Amino acid sequence: MDAMRSAAHRVLLRCCAQDIERILRSNAPPEEHVALPLSAIALANHEPELAAALYARPLEVLTLLDEATIAAQVAMKAAIELREEEQQTAAAADTGAGGLSEPQAQGMLNVYGNVHVRLVALPAALDPRPSAMRPPMARLGCSQLHQLISVNGTVVRGGPVRVWESIHTYECTRCKQTFPLKSSLEDGGAVDLPDACPLQLQNQPCPGTKFKKVPGASIYSGFQEIRLQAATACLGLGEPPASVTVVLQDELADSVRPGDSVDVVGVLVPRWLSTAPGRRCELELVLVANNVTRTGGPGHAGGPAAVGPIGALSAAGDAASAQPGLHASSELIALFEDFWKAHEDTPIMGRNKILAGVCPGVAGLLPVKLSALLVLVGGVARREEGSSNIRGELHLLMLGDPGTGKSQIMKWACRASPGRAVLTTGRGSSGAGLTVAATRDGNSWALEAGALVLADGGLCCIDEFDGIRPHERAVIHEAMEQQTVHVAKAGLVTNLSTRTAIIGAINPRPGTTISCGRPLTEVTGLEGPLLSRFDLVLLLSDPRHPDWDRVVAGHVLSRGGAAANSVHSPDDPSEDGSCAFATTASTAAAGGLDGFPALPAPDDLKAPAPADPLVAASILEAPSSVLSQRTHVTATSASSSREPSIAEKIAARLKGSSTGVSLGDYRPSQVHTQAAAQKHTSCGVTSPSSASAPSSSAASAWTVDVIRAYITWVRSRPPPVMTPEAERVLVAYYGALRRSEERSTARSTIRALESLIRISQAHARLMRSDQVLLRDAVVAVVLADSSQQLLAIPGSDSITNARFPADPDGELQMQQQAVLMRLQLASLLPMGLPGVAHVVE
Repeated sequence: MDAMRSAAHRVLLRCCAQDIERILRSNAPPEEHVALPLSAIALANHEPELAAALYARPLEVLTLLDEATIAAQVAMKAAIELREEEQQTAAAADTGAGGLSEPQAQGMLNVYGNVHVRLVALPAALDPRPSAMRPPMARLGCSQLHQLISVNGTVVRGGPVRVWESIHTYECTRCKQTFPLKSSLEDGGAVDLPDACPLQLQNQPCPGTKFKKVPGASIYSGFQEIRLQAATACLGLGEPPASVTVVLQDELADSVRPGDSVDVVGVLVPRWLSTAPGRRCELELVLVANNVTRTGGPGHAGGPAAVGPIGALSAAGDAASAQPGLHASSELIALFEDFWKAHEDTPIMGRNKILAGVCPGVAGLLPVKLSALLVLVGGVARREEGSSNIRGELHLLMLGDPGTGKSQIMKWACRASPGRAVLTTGRGSSGAGLTVAATRDGNSWALEAGALVLADGGLCCIDEFDGIRPHERAVIHEAMEQQTVHVAKAGLVTNLSTRTAIIGAINPRPGTTISCGRPLTEVTGLEGPLLSRFDLVLLLSDPRHPDWDRVVAGHVLSRGGAAANSVHSPDDPSEDGSCAFATTASTAAAGGLDGFPALPAPDDLKAPAPADPLVAASILEAPSSVLSQRTHVTATSASSSREPSIAEKIAARLKGSSTGVSLGDYRPSQVHTQAAAQKHTSCGVTSPSSASAPSSSAASAWTVDVIRAYITWVRSRPPPVMTPEAERVLVAYYGALRRSEERSTARSTIRALESLIRISQAHARLMRSDQVLLRDAVVAVVLADSSQQLLAIPGSDSITNARFPADPDGELQMQQQAVLMRLQLASLLPMGLPGVAHVVE
């Protein structure tokens, strides 16, 4: 034991000299508890025997380290005083023999008795067994009892700070001497009295066997119990989240709040719940914390990490619960830079290649997929002097008919979120379940975090948003805009952070139809103040068009065939491209490391988006005897005529002629017309392009892992700066929105301008741009105007059947021309566009 004390003294002086000096000069109250951080890796390097004893007997060695802090402080104090005395002597000698030097003011050095060693940087293991010190929370059990472990998760419940008698003082009735006894947390604060007096009486052991407690001589300490839950992003399909009770003592108490992501280092011990005679004995596993550290960002673990080829940052040894793609590695960043260098002339084409990996199980919905990706990227938060913070997170509301893919988009967004992700429903959640609830904890109350608090720093998806009770919707107003929740329940007054992006899904009210001409409050049933907090509102109507039905049917059949030939199980989430990389030859050749996905090849990232297959028209056509003559004539004329392209529609609008143009109709391209003539006899699925085109079943290299890493990378870049051209477009559209007689009051407040700024910033981030350019502002206006139809941009009202165009950069130029002409900003148009010179003149 003396050897271990000497080792503890040496390692504290060698590894914690600066921290000990800081504690000596802190001038804190003598009774205050102070933390002394000690690196577990440094401890293992300098004193391996002590580190081995720490792993075998953690409670004993941690107590020994706490006791060694007093001797270390005394030694460090003597060294500091000697050093300062030598400095003063040297300074006096420099002034000359008869000179006078001003004495330097030195702070007082105080030795503190309540210094606790807190371990940091806990390694994965100190012995050959894998994951010995960082087991998954779901696997905590008897095998980890009385072992030093580290777990990470989210604080879902925080109890009140209580006081317990940590050290009892007893007096021997024989020798009249006192001795301290440390209480045991495992026994609920009880102490075990010794059989004989541990003191000496006249150099002989005291034979006393009776003791009495000394009143007023006990030492009390504060403690707090919190509930730690495993990260929801690390859970498997249908797996309930594991949780464990954590006890925080001394200065650790009240250091975290519900909703914080923390990394806890502690010892797992059993605690008896009931020890009364005649009652069944019950115990629970409790983690007595030695140190608690807030992680650097929500959703990723702190401490040592294992970095794979994709740059996934996860707790070392916890490969089962690792979430790949959380951080982009240098290799993947080089791929992203090379990708955008190859698309300098066609940036929108590059953006659409990224969008091809967004929820590939749903056909169409190009604006919805773009909006979901912008929500994950987010805008730029800012703080104005003298006012509150202005959020940078985007809120998206999808209003659509049943079966339009709203839930699939939200599930994909949860998987692609780099931080936390919480998916819930409005009908199954109350106002307290979304924000924070006060629960009974013995004789006091505790706070339990709701969905928005648990998603702090990440994403919260709420399906059936209208299911939230009307009188409880007001509680989320503050959480959405100010991103805080003020609580005043059961005597608990505090505020919690809700810096989360929200994606909501809602069906139209019974008896109403989705139309831009009807007020959103009437169609959704939501109040105006709540609607004004959503940055984007997208209307997803179910189009009844034969050509679009062929696209959807071909998409479903092709993915069904790919799933049948896959080796994955039906429950594997990788079927929708969410957890596996594209199985191309170049990707497989890259190889993986330690279970992490392989890096995609540069050519795979630059490959065109997979085309949608078409179902043969004869499969969807009904017998001629059933169809009426009018339907037959209409179908014949529709198949023989060609729909005008978006460029032709815009040109017609600019010339004042829009006859015969229906913006809501589906636009079959020439490629689809040629593909309809080629039919497979096996399942009736036709290829949309020639044989040289990519296969319809080929997955995009932009999988959810790559997209997650890409989002993390673009969010870590410097925020984009707004250009004057973009400002003029946003302000002009906001002014037109305010002047419109048919404007929606809920969607035309000052929040609409802030939303436009956030959307344009998010698009600039997505495009890896350092500036918010004119194109970013135009995209923001087009997305925001899809539910308003103030500018009547051709193609903006057909969201559900919006597909990837053959020339996205040219189509954006046409949309840019339409937006600027209607906002009377023709001077911002490039002179190279047709029909622009005479307008500018």
